[in-house]
Amino acid sequence: MRLRVNPSIANRIFFITAILLALMAGVTVLNAVMSTRVGSLITVVGKTYLPAYGELARSHIRALEQAFMLREAAIARLEDSPDEAAIEQMLNSAEEFGTQSERELANARDAISAHVASEVRFGDDLELGRLDGHVDDMLKDREHFKRAVSNFVAALKANDRASMESALRQLDLERAKLNEHLEDTRTHMLAISEHAVSVARADQQRVIFLTFVTLLIAASIGFILAARLARNLVASMKSLMSATEAIERGKFDSELPVTSDDEIGKLTRAFNLMIGELKLKEKIRDTFGKYVDPKVVAGLIERPELTGSGGDRRNMTVYFCDMKGFTSLSEEITPASLVTLLNRYFTLMSEEIRKRGGVVDKYMGDAVMAFWGPPFVAADQQAQLACEAALAQIGRFESFIAEVPELLGYKKFVPNIGIRIGIATGDVIVGNIGSSVSMNYTVMGDTVNTASRVEGINRVYGTRILINEATAQAVRGHFQLREVDRIVVKGRSVPVSVFEVLGASAAETADSATLIERYESGLAAYRTRDWTTAAAHFRACLDIVRDDGPAHAMLARIAEFQTDPPPPDWDGAFTMHEK
Repeated sequence: MRLRVNPSIANRIFFITAILLALMAGVTVLNAVMSTRVGSLITVVGKTYLPAYGELARSHIRALEQAFMLREAAIARLEDSPDEAAIEQMLNSAEEFGTQSERELANARDAISAHVASEVRFGDDLELGRLDGHVDDMLKDREHFKRAVSNFVAALKANDRASMESALRQLDLERAKLNEHLEDTRTHMLAISEHAVSVARADQQRVIFLTFVTLLIAASIGFILAARLARNLVASMKSLMSATEAIERGKFDSELPVTSDDEIGKLTRAFNLMIGELKLKEKIRDTFGKYVDPKVVAGLIERPELTGSGGDRRNMTVYFCDMKGFTSLSEEITPASLVTLLNRYFTLMSEEIRKRGGVVDKYMGDAVMAFWGPPFVAADQQAQLACEAALAQIGRFESFIAEVPELLGYKKFVPNIGIRIGIATGDVIVGNIGSSVSMNYTVMGDTVNTASRVEGINRVYGTRILINEATAQAVRGHFQLREVDRIVVKGRSVPVSVFEVLGASAAETADSATLIERYESGLAAYRTRDWTTAAAHFRACLDIVRDDGPAHAMLARIAEFQTDPPPPDWDGAFTMHEK
């Protein structure tokens, strides 16, 4: 079975480290070997060579001292009255010097023999063999010198001057030979020592050179491998960062090639899988966003708690929008043209809702239902955002009317259509509502019914945007508002106040401020049954805005009440008998 090494980043780093450690270990072993060799040489020199060299030097000196003492004895013998005791003392000293010289020469011979027999030797075997030959010559010369000494001492003791002179000459000759061989041996040992020093120095320089070379190789290999590893890691991380930034921008086509089997490769595979999941979620978001509001789709994907069954009671703002004149328009155009028209209309209306955080709940014929509130927008902003969307839709609807002829293919067709918007804020039940196989994330409750009724009230007053009192309290100061009336809607007994949104507060003019003031004054007089004063104020409103719907509606109602007054318990509220 083939062994496969896991090419992980950790293994790569370990591999680089192992190579460097192996190189450094090689240098360390080489240093240790060479240091051991040099240490062994020093040990051999200290235990064999230096003692041998010292013994030879001392043997040479003792030989000289012996010869000198014998010559002194010869001189003393030649005196007229020789001192026999002194001569005897000199001969004893000469003999002692001779014994010491022989012993030291033997010690030198043993040290040199130990060096020759040692496993660690400096100098080659040939030179050591020559050295051994020099020692043998010294020993022979020492024996010759010893016999010459014996002959000289015998002649001295016999007082045979002729023999003594002959023996003395022989003694000097043998001593000279011995000294010569001693000097040759020492010189040869010095040469071997110098050679050993040069070898040791060469080994030391070789170790230093190999150390630097190995260090250079290790540094080069380490730098190359580390640079390659770092370059690959940085390149991979840059690719991942670039792809991540692309995903943040909403681009999901940044699948990366997998170029390794290490952790980066695994991370790249996981990243590609993540991109696939994101593509799938985006596809779900895009596909179902055409049927369900994208915010709800996002909640289903990113906030699973929204998918739970049941509902929560929350304060939210509900919105209804209806197209005025749609029924008549649908009778004048083909079904295909009607679908085209509605698709464009719903697109424009929905864009303004979604821009401001609203959730489009459903489309009902030509009507749109939407809502604002947590968790999609902050609770303190929901009413304001709904009113902003309504005003924006009024502006978009004007451009939509201009597009209608081109959409229908009738260049001279001018449709008599408009929009009516009703907004109400209050408690609702919000959550997933439906069957076990089909559910809708929606809102239910009295506030929803109120918003629908408020939208319908626009028909009575000729208005486009009406809101309930709770919405008016939440947005007061942000928009130009006027209370239109108190209404008792069908199916209810308690009246509700409805307000018209005329525009943003920043766009208020003197005429709009006067219109609101005169209408409020007329409404106050109307509720006290002061029909004359109320009518005067409402007619003043028409002087400012000739087609002001609420003023026309109130003047018509005053005319009816002047003919047929309301009952005594009338509280100023108008009861609607239809939705």
